[in-house]
Amino acid sequence: MKHSAFKFLGILFTSIALTSCNVTKPYLQVSELPEKITYEVGEPFSIKGLSVQAVGDDIVPITSYKTIPSNGYTFTIDDVNEHYPVQVLKDGYKSVSFDIKVVNYQEMEIKSYPNTTYKLNDTFSSNGLEVVDSKTKQALSGYTLSIKDGDVLDKLGTFIVDISLEGYHSINFTIKVAQMASLKVKSLPTKVNYKVGDAFNESGLVIVDNDNNEIEDYILSIATGDILKYEGEIDIIVEKENYESTSFKINVEKGGTVVLEDKNLNIYYINDTHGCFQRDSDNHEAGMAYIGQYLKYKKSTENCLVLSGGDMFQGGIESNKTRGKIFVDAMNDIGFDAMVLGNHEFDWGEQTIIDRQKEMRFPLLSCNLFYAGTENRPTWLEPYTIINKGGLKVGIVGFAQQGLGSSITRSISSNFYFPNPISYVQNYAEELRFNYNCDLVIAAGHDGGFSSGYSSDAKEYEVLTTNSRKTNLPYIDGLFFAHDHVSKYGTFGYNNTPFLESGCNGGYIGYMDFELKAENNIYKVKSARSGTINAYSACTIEDKSISALVDKYRDVIGDPDEVICTLPKNYTRDEFAYLTCKAMLWYVNSNPNYFENQTVYLATHNTGGVRDDVPAGPFTYRLLFKCLPFDNPLAIQKVTKNQFSLLLDGTAKNVAYAEGTPIYTNNVTNAVSISYIVEYSDRYQQSYKEYFDQTTSVALCEYLSSGLLY
Repeated sequence: MKHSAFKFLGILFTSIALTSCNVTKPYLQVSELPEKITYEVGEPFSIKGLSVQAVGDDIVPITSYKTIPSNGYTFTIDDVNEHYPVQVLKDGYKSVSFDIKVVNYQEMEIKSYPNTTYKLNDTFSSNGLEVVDSKTKQALSGYTLSIKDGDVLDKLGTFIVDISLEGYHSINFTIKVAQMASLKVKSLPTKVNYKVGDAFNESGLVIVDNDNNEIEDYILSIATGDILKYEGEIDIIVEKENYESTSFKINVEKGGTVVLEDKNLNIYYINDTHGCFQRDSDNHEAGMAYIGQYLKYKKSTENCLVLSGGDMFQGGIESNKTRGKIFVDAMNDIGFDAMVLGNHEFDWGEQTIIDRQKEMRFPLLSCNLFYAGTENRPTWLEPYTIINKGGLKVGIVGFAQQGLGSSITRSISSNFYFPNPISYVQNYAEELRFNYNCDLVIAAGHDGGFSSGYSSDAKEYEVLTTNSRKTNLPYIDGLFFAHDHVSKYGTFGYNNTPFLESGCNGGYIGYMDFELKAENNIYKVKSARSGTINAYSACTIEDKSISALVDKYRDVIGDPDEVICTLPKNYTRDEFAYLTCKAMLWYVNSNPNYFENQTVYLATHNTGGVRDDVPAGPFTYRLLFKCLPFDNPLAIQKVTKNQFSLLLDGTAKNVAYAEGTPIYTNNVTNAVSISYIVEYSDRYQQSYKEYFDQTTSVALCEYLSSGLLY
């Protein structure tokens, strides 16, 4: 906002001065303050919007002048001041000054959220909201909310609630105000009292909407003909898309007998394939056409399910170029029953996940992923799925590691919230067992679960292996892991529950086999075993329909085996990360027009962003995407001398390369890194700017093609 009052006073003062005295020396006057008058530590001062005029015999606009601090000066902690003076100087004129504000805001965060889902005309309540200091974790009070307690929520939609407190950056959470049609039970079924072993019958049930219109195509959690296995009062849930669900109760007493046959179920599982679509003999990766043929054979000859633990798409040229489409096509062809969402599914943003989910002929699962500040789960995600297989009703709950957002670029992950999954898994497991009559309940998480391979039990998940008071059966019968790329299997916990993870990159296929025995009217796990199969050795026959997908997307993929250059030596991951840093620095300094004529003196890259060792010899685009898969945009950081040293000596835990003698302007110089790093590295920079059209891969290709490596 322009400070018209300031301008008016200046003009008034000028008028008085000119009419009441003889001006012997002209002086400067600020006619318009700069657009920005409040700065944070680390921000550069800007004179944009500042208007200065000389007052003497005439009033003349001035364009050439100096300021203290100078334009572009970066404020430090020593500059914090409510009334920081800025001087405006020009030779031959009396100087003038004005005040700006320099602050050092602290960070706050939300420890617990209030209710975030409301119906139209509900009143807002902040009960349950707890805000803490990000560093000390001490509870904060005295903050204000942009929507106040008691405000009537009279508009539909999603709304941002800002939290403000003096001395802190503001934060926010979102609430949702919805008006959905409701389902209501108009008439209960004719029969609501049963004995264990009876078959449920919905005859006589009438469901209506708000306007008393009869609804026919609803879904019941226990369908007509399902055998009732549990004694007690059971809620039968009535659901229909775009309607609020309802329920009614039936009572089940002892006395009946369920005639059940013993059953077997096998589950096959892969996780963290990271786009490894093609067979790779050097790395003993089976390839999806070979894995697909193996799994399709198993599905045709066994009572089995096929599951994925996530991180399927990002990492190979065929999948990266098609943004995962080729993998979804292959998984549809194989007949996957469900997939758990991983962190790398987010690498291309939420919209890409939405696009891929629409193409999937299987559900995408995660029960503990919500939009930040809410408990609103994305509509493209399901907490669980139920699969009827060979006379068994199998419930599968998906979950994510608590805080999985730290493995996602912050600009994307800040939109989401990943709380501890345990209570969510427990609640859904009970619901699946008791309200949906599931015979077997499985949990699959994008979470390593075990701290390091076999060295310790997954203690935090041991509670899931205990018996639920509601069903007197374990919450879950099996647990699938992912994310840490370890091949592991065995049993753990109170009920010797089997667990499994199948490595990464299509190197292994996991299996979990259950033998279920009918006992006291329900199925109980008599025995279970888990293990992993070497996929490269076991999968030796190619599925032609899956391999043909490469030709389907040939125009998008290009020639993966085109040679970029010939590498003179083998590179370890760390060595190749160092070479990548060298390429990044060269690329920025060789293309000033792309980077606003900035010169960089240091480049950093995380070793985790380089995924493989690189052999000597022809370096192809296939190898490029395999070892550097993440399409990270380049970012230029403003760093102090101390931050430069911390980055260079490895304190920041990244590989670094420096070249030349840094030139410091206003106490900062330039370094280049990648978006994933700079968005989490407040300690190691004053500020940064991302260049989304310039990626690490482009920089490396240009460098290697230039011949500078030799």
